[in-house]
Amino acid sequence: MKIIFLCGSLEPGKDGVGDYTRRLAGELNRQGHSCAIVAIMDKAVKETVGEQQNTEYNIPVLRLPFSKGYTLNCLEAKSWLDSFNPDWISLQYVPFSFHPKGLPFGLSIALQQLTKGRKLHLMIHELWVGMNRESSLKLKILGKLQHLMLQSFIKNCSTNLIHTQTKLYQFQLKQMGYRSQFLPLFSNVRLAAPIVKLSRKNEMKFAFFGGIHHDAPVKEFIEALKSYSKSLDGVLLKFVFIGNCGNSILEWTSVLDAESISYEIYGFCSDKQITNIFSTCHYAVATTPFILLQKSGSVAAYLQHQLPIICVARKWEVKNFYKSAIIDLKNITKFENEKKVIEILNQNFDCSVEKSLQFVANKFLKGLIKH
Repeated sequence: MKIIFLCGSLEPGKDGVGDYTRRLAGELNRQGHSCAIVAIMDKAVKETVGEQQNTEYNIPVLRLPFSKGYTLNCLEAKSWLDSFNPDWISLQYVPFSFHPKGLPFGLSIALQQLTKGRKLHLMIHELWVGMNRESSLKLKILGKLQHLMLQSFIKNCSTNLIHTQTKLYQFQLKQMGYRSQFLPLFSNVRLAAPIVKLSRKNEMKFAFFGGIHHDAPVKEFIEALKSYSKSLDGVLLKFVFIGNCGNSILEWTSVLDAESISYEIYGFCSDKQITNIFSTCHYAVATTPFILLQKSGSVAAYLQHQLPIICVARKWEVKNFYKSAIIDLKNITKFENEKKVIEILNQNFDCSVEKSLQFVANKFLKGLIKH
């Protein structure tokens, strides 16, 4: 099968969806399919770049500069795409990938020139902002515009198949009148060494990886954790922070400093370094709101490294959608009180949940074949 992936940007390590697309295309090439990628709004290049991506399996790539706009870029990409002649075009949809405010007016018209006569797959990584009850009026208005734009896009581009990574997004698409299939997220971090289970004799170490969300109940969580750790004679608490955690890391380090709990900040790390650090940890902390955890790359990386996860996040609720609708969040516990802390710290990791790159690629292919 011949597949061209369309995404916003492809700068390695700087764009999560670009990294996701590169890994998925590489796995499909490994399985004998023929894949290529077009970055139609790449912020990291100033002029058109054609290259082979430096992966295990060479992937033809066309990177088109954000400054030119998607209308001109789609016209430029057409001859390149026509020469590849794919069976499927897979658009990796994130509204902010194609427009600074997430309002890509005219994107559907521009893409129709590329997709004409070919099957179109839509992978929805983001729907719209302002979805939760707690959002500001400004975000809710912007979200409504993004909602209408996506609805128009799906209709005008005659989408053959829609995938998404969360039960919440499936619910919202169903409300719009569209059927979608669930495609779990794999980790963008390559497992660099076999997983080694650590005993919890003298310390409990917690990992943070990637962006930290704001307004989590940090103080309440740390107090509950300290209270429980006192019952474990001689056990010390430690935290590690990996990657670009953002400004909200201060919400955590200020509490850790106040409670005299040690921590290390590593910043950007290679896959091998991440695996090595994770191997010294017993648990992981997710600050993404609970009903969005299925789309978190950090969570996917934790699960790949078999780290039980505790979700410490702000309130984030969507009308008519309930967390009970999420059925595959094994190895993750939502923090509510000390009882929940004890629950996560004493559970065994369930290895039966399959979300490997190969598993996801095969599920993706099955969806295409059926259509």
